[in-house]
Amino acid sequence: MFGRKARCRGLIYFDRGDARFHDAKPAQVVRNPDRNPPWLVVQREPYPPLIARWGGRLWRCEIIDELSPAEEDQIRNTRTAEGRNKYARAIAIKLISEEPLASLFGRNGARVCAVADRAHSLTPAQAQDLAAARAPEAKSVRDRIFERWLGLRDDPKIRLIDSHGSTLSTPLESNGSPVGQAMSIIDGEVVRRAIATIGDEALVPIPDDDEGADLVEPWAAASAALCDAAMAFGAQHPISIEERDILAAGWRAVFGLDPA
Repeated sequence: MFGRKARCRGLIYFDRGDARFHDAKPAQVVRNPDRNPPWLVVQREPYPPLIARWGGRLWRCEIIDELSPAEEDQIRNTRTAEGRNKYARAIAIKLISEEPLASLFGRNGARVCAVADRAHSLTPAQAQDLAAARAPEAKSVRDRIFERWLGLRDDPKIRLIDSHGSTLSTPLESNGSPVGQAMSIIDGEVVRRAIATIGDEALVPIPDDDEGADLVEPWAAASAALCDAAMAFGAQHPISIEERDILAAGWRAVFGLDPA
């Protein structure tokens, strides 16, 4: 007798406003009404799921129905074989178990989540205070920590720039920084808060870059201060007490106690 082919499993992250996951629970089957986007994007481990917006839920799931390569070709697909190895475009999945968001960021993940939560709800007054309280040395400290972390890896793709003091993530496949994808998530949330507060003026186009834009102050410095805090409280390799104090200065001045 032929054995039944095991279904692929992975992780899916979804925004709480996604109606497809209303009242999500174990053993529930989530199915698209047709084979058109938005698909159910399931990340194959060990690759972490992409998080477009913070404040969602993370589930381990089983893929029941996946978009085939032939179907992708019909939609002018540009995804490479490497992309297919990282994630699946599913039509139907079965939820297995909900996973804590903290698991995305390692053993100090709960602290990193607390920083992301602050970014998600950041007020203009908090942004101003964070910008004012950020330690002048924070950027150089971030660079040193990043360099130590990069020294543990042998990948030419991550040594394309001289300084990582403002780097949010590197093109590593499973862990783009000492705190995973956390700094990219935090920066994205601060950008959204800035746009919600002051509109399109929150972003200033970069000369000679049709797609690039810089976040205006004090929001840019506030984002940097929150990324500092994520590094201070969440990095999974040794940081000196002095380095941690420098990176945590903005957080402590505005929010008080370190996240638990």
